[in-house]
Amino acid sequence: MTFCLSYGGNDLNRLREIINEFDLVEIRLDLCLLAVDKLIGLINSCKYDKQATAKIAQIIITNKNNNISDSELTDIISLINSGVEYVDIDLDMDEKKQQVLLKAAENNQVKIILSYHNYTETPTFNNLLEIFNKCNAYNPEIIKIVCKANSKSDCDLMLSLYSISDLNKIKLIAFASGELGKPSRTEALKLGCPFMYVADTKGIETAEGQMDYRTMKDQMKKGNYFNKNFYAVTGNPILHSKSPLLFNKLFKTAGNDCYYTRLGASSGQELANLIKELQFKGISVTAPFKSEIIPYLDEISNSAKLINAVNCIINDNNRLIGHNTDWIGIIKAIGSRICYTKSIIFGAGGAARASIFAMTESGSEVTVVNRTFQKAIELATEFNCKAINLNEINEHIGDYDIIISTINHVYNDLDFSKIRKNTLILDAIYHNPPLKDIIKKLEMQYIFGNKWLIEQGLEAYKIFIHSNPVPNNETIEKIDIEGFFPDFIFTNTQNVFLIGFSGSGKSSIGNELAKPMGFDFLDIDYEIEKKEQVSVKEIFKIKSEEYFRKCETDFLLNLATTEKTIISCGAGIITNEDNRKFMKDRGIVIFLHSPLDVCLQRINQQSRPILENLSYSEICSLYNKRLPLYIYFSDFIIDSSAGINIIVERILKEIKNLTI
Repeated sequence: MTFCLSYGGNDLNRLREIINEFDLVEIRLDLCLLAVDKLIGLINSCKYDKQATAKIAQIIITNKNNNISDSELTDIISLINSGVEYVDIDLDMDEKKQQVLLKAAENNQVKIILSYHNYTETPTFNNLLEIFNKCNAYNPEIIKIVCKANSKSDCDLMLSLYSISDLNKIKLIAFASGELGKPSRTEALKLGCPFMYVADTKGIETAEGQMDYRTMKDQMKKGNYFNKNFYAVTGNPILHSKSPLLFNKLFKTAGNDCYYTRLGASSGQELANLIKELQFKGISVTAPFKSEIIPYLDEISNSAKLINAVNCIINDNNRLIGHNTDWIGIIKAIGSRICYTKSIIFGAGGAARASIFAMTESGSEVTVVNRTFQKAIELATEFNCKAINLNEINEHIGDYDIIISTINHVYNDLDFSKIRKNTLILDAIYHNPPLKDIIKKLEMQYIFGNKWLIEQGLEAYKIFIHSNPVPNNETIEKIDIEGFFPDFIFTNTQNVFLIGFSGSGKSSIGNELAKPMGFDFLDIDYEIEKKEQVSVKEIFKIKSEEYFRKCETDFLLNLATTEKTIISCGAGIITNEDNRKFMKDRGIVIFLHSPLDVCLQRINQQSRPILENLSYSEICSLYNKRLPLYIYFSDFIIDSSAGINIIVERILKEIKNLTI
């Protein structure tokens, strides 16, 4: 639920329409002129509609008048008894009446929104924290804290409460009221607020600074990277992966508010930690983690168990569930020819296991060959098929109807001339495929790895977006299977932009990365200091943050002709849309991610003008606000918590694998 329509009018028919149109509706009893018996009748009739066909809203009953009369108390209890879903109870309400309402809600299993309002000012953070704790003592379903904004900093102060609710896993609605508080309403949703109050139309708002539904919706569309569900592909290496091109195309086609990127990892354990830290909703898994990740998952599907490999992970509230769609992708890529055939599988990794499973499930007679013969024997025994020694391959290669290669190198001693002309060859490797040129010369039937990638990806997509719109078959069929993927290539003249929070290691890693690559190194903060002849901290103090941001953008845009350079970017550079577009167009953007506590251990907070006067909770809020931008505008994410040399080597490996 994103929007809650707040209603305070007297048109019963319109209220009925709203209840059927929105997922959540607040009835403001202190403003609404409709008689309580009519409201109860409406609620009961809507319940009947819901049982029949209609989907209706959950209803919140609110009365912001703390000094409610006995008759008003009776009205609220009557509505609680009628079966509303929520009742909003103010923290400062008369204690006896408050307890009566709490008891009535408990008896009727109505959820509590415990709220606090300050209509004149925003208290200090410590006072807000005290209010938060008082509300939390009631153990409500949702805590709501709304205070009047008299400055922009009041908005930031209110939004800083989300770092506390995140840590305590408590549902929180916190924003600043009034005209100056309007931006905090959209920002609150980006930070995890379960819903925001909106008016039906302009002119009938129920609170100062409230926006109507359409205006709020338009505001959320502007630069809305915060409500996106993030997905990624992971492996080692992974920067070459074309999966983001497929999934982002599918997300866009179906109207899913999702984004898919690349996530580097060095182990299964690190991968599991990163999925949870960065709150990815789903992950595609490739070599070498398909089996290595399994011990760190909470559950795996039956097919993944049998294959003993996972290529798709769902994050269900930090509960990681593994699936395997590789085998379905193989069956769909090969099509009807798969049955009653003799097939041979090259390799012994996760992709080979999926291939053996797919072929045996489809009735094919399967043989496994691998450079290490013992591994081939073990696989053949496990899947009840055959294994042959690599030395014997040329004696038998002409016997097979289907050949599946899951290895990234060609066996030099394989005699391709002995393969039958009508043999179908499926190459699992799509990045620099080893068989493509050979097969072209021999004019054999060949399925490029892109076909397998797309088919298994479509199956993974269905798992990822199980509750959201899915492209229909006609839309999927329009995807150009052969020409869908442009090569994602890094040339030795491009730039590398390093982004991340303060203390993520951009300068130190960037300086060391430039040396083995033979690139120049630029630290934007340092270059601005050199030009202005004062520190960044002094620029903020003497001139303003706005002036510094202009310097930052001007410097970046002047790099239009710069090549072969590693560029360390300031922590806030991604807040400017022009900066983000420039970086994406002119090189690879790498997000160096470290948990906030690691970042803060590495820096002197007093030397950072943005951070020096912020409390820990306010820094948490800033970190959480920037995190979606770092993810959304990077080509590759890597955990920079390890030593500098380790991270440099990992990035070099990724770029080397990508470079032509």
